[in-house]
Amino acid sequence: MEFLKQIKSLIKDLDEAKKSVPFSFSRNQDFVDNQIASIDTFFIYLNDIYSSHELFISSQDSLYKYRYEPEFESFQTSFIADSTTYVTLYNEFLDQYQFQIKKNQWDQLLGINESLAEPINLEIFKNQVKQICLNRWAEGIIDEPLDKYFE
Repeated sequence: MEFLKQIKSLIKDLDEAKKSVPFSFSRNQDFVDNQIASIDTFFIYLNDIYSSHELFISSQDSLYKYRYEPEFESFQTSFIADSTTYVTLYNEFLDQYQFQIKKNQWDQLLGINESLAEPINLEIFKNQVKQICLNRWAEGIIDEPLDKYFE
């Protein structure tokens, strides 16, 4: 019985000690690996959309260029396929990543509108995002449920 009292006392002391520390941080490599994989997946989506947009624009240009040529039907078929692929990928992306930004901001990021003087290099941007996250995660991750802060 004395042993159980000591364990209960130890647990109580540990709980009190934990409460006296404002935050506890943990380092969890599995979490970091999963988040890095999520960032990579996000940028794969962006690259796929960018590539499909480029094909769509190219098909659109060819369709116009060859509108009076015998190959027009072939270009029309390519244009329909490329535009369908682009729209489908873009809509899947918007469904998957429902951040609170406007569509024209996504278009800027993807370089599919002319509002930026120079297109964003997605590979460099991805590496910068990953480095910022790795720097923060190296400091540790707070080991508290998020809803605790939004009650």
